[in-house]
Amino acid sequence: MRTLVDTEENRSVITQASAKKARLSISPPANDSFVYLADKAFRTLRLGKTHTTTVQDSTASTEDCTFELMNLPDNIEIIMDMDNMRELGLDLTGLSSPFPEIN
Repeated sequence: MRTLVDTEENRSVITQASAKKARLSISPPANDSFVYLADKAFRTLRLGKTHTTTVQDSTASTEDCTFELMNLPDNIEIIMDMDNMRELGLDLTGLSSPFPEIN
């Protein structure tokens, strides 16, 4: 599945269609519960959560993950958070930035 890795994300999310396609078990949300986004002023209605599932990358590394269901742009099925990326052995180093260094 097409996955976006987000170093600023603190939760992994998946679309409802992708969760169904992967046959993941889903827990329904509590009534009127919300997922708060990076800015606490922004929130979205909680759609549900997957039960813990094992994720495997192309090198056969595995990690147990839980995904929040969320509506995502059409070209993205999953957003993987930084903690799960590290557990799968994925790390970002040596990236250049257009911004000046902050001391």
